[in-house]
Amino acid sequence: MSTHDTQDKRGDSQGKMSRETSDQGSIAYELLLLQQRLDAYERLHLEEMAELRKEIERLRRAFLQETSPQLRVITPGRKEI
Repeated sequence: MSTHDTQDKRGDSQGKMSRETSDQGSIAYELLLLQQRLDAYERLHLEEMAELRKEIERLRRAFLQETSPQLRVITPGRKEI
């Protein structure tokens, strides 16, 4: 085996290792991006769920005020008919 052949094999090996390292970096980066997306979606959905709960509670109170005579009397700012 000549020196040139040994250098070619060493260069091929280093090139393969470089590609593998690059592939691993790409996969790690993709995992990081997906994890960040998942975290963002979870935060968004938690915020939306909290808003929906507030809206449900607001409507529930409004419904009770409209349907309960005792609450109608004590509700501030409401004009009795």
